[in-house]
Amino acid sequence: MSNSFLQGPPPAPNTTGGDWTATRKRDAIEYNPESDTYRFSFDSDDSVSMAVVSTVAVVSETEPMELPPLYSVCDPETLETVVQPAIHGSSNNDVHVRFTFNDCTVTVHSYGIIIVQPPEAGNDDPAREQKPE
Repeated sequence: MSNSFLQGPPPAPNTTGGDWTATRKRDAIEYNPESDTYRFSFDSDDSVSMAVVSTVAVVSETEPMELPPLYSVCDPETLETVVQPAIHGSSNNDVHVRFTFNDCTVTVHSYGIIIVQPPEAGNDDPAREQKPE
């Protein structure tokens, strides 16, 4: 079975100001060019909400504090409760939550994986919305 995810996302600017934790997370995100998705693994020691914010920040090339609050799209406490990573990493009883955050589609799996799909290219192209005269 081959793993279609390649190690490391396309180069992103270092928007972390030298923060080691954010740099480590950026380096730990895997990118799949076939599906244009990013994947980050987290465990039961990580805050699910913080992992989502950090991952979307890296994918969006945005500082985490510049993102809209996560609670504007989902309840972080409920997310933590519903999608607690499985203790032994089993995916047999996967619970997952999907939502849109900062124009990215985010799927959080209870076996400790966050999948982020960035906005499709051209979604914010104003020419696409113009009607011919």
